[in-house]
Amino acid sequence: MQDQWNGGFVAAVTVTAGTTALTGWRVTLNLPSGASVSSVWNGVANGTSGTITVASQSYNGRLGAGQSTSFGSRAAETAAAPPPPAPEAEAHPILTNDQAARRASAGAPAPARPRGRGQDPGPDQGL
Repeated sequence: MQDQWNGGFVAAVTVTAGTTALTGWRVTLNLPSGASVSSVWNGVANGTSGTITVASQSYNGRLGAGQSTSFGSRAAETAAAPPPPAPEAEAHPILTNDQAARRASAGAPAPARPRGRGQDPGPDQGL
């Protein structure tokens, strides 16, 4: 949470590539009940309330190993909503069809998808 006021908040999220470079990323946010996103910058949002996803823009999707980028969002909340906790985020790389096919033919398991805060997503997740 970057800033909060009665009726809304601004959140900033940093996406960091792990040991493998990323060609795109997508973050899933679980917003608190009663909150709805009114704007997003440095990302492309799908949805406005509940569970939404934010994907990389054309200019910030390619990250070398260890590199970071960030995006932000502004949300409104109803008066009945309690003060929001930090949005929970889940991030994972966007695989090309060739990358997915190679992973499947090698018998590699699907990457784990962490939920909540404070969990290490592992090297396949790129976050």
